[in-house]
Amino acid sequence: MNRTMRVGMVAFALLGAACGDEANAPREEVARENTGNDAVLIDNTPAEAPLVAPTAESLPIPEDFEAEMAESVTPENYRAQLDAVMAELDAS
Repeated sequence: MNRTMRVGMVAFALLGAACGDEANAPREEVARENTGNDAVLIDNTPAEAPLVAPTAESLPIPEDFEAEMAESVTPENYRAQLDAVMAELDAS
């Protein structure tokens, strides 16, 4: 039993050493080794959008909605309008 365990441990160590080099190599080197030519992998990950600082013109402020709310909200339906706004905020 001891001998079987030692042989198994040596086999796993050799297997790990044999597979470890390829897993740690950069993708371009692995591609060249596997294809036999100078193939280059294309990275299709999307580039990050540049960060833009928000400005007063780009952010909505309460004054942007005053005219719309003055027309659509009345004393009779303010509770329903408030519930609709709260539901919209909870959804996001």
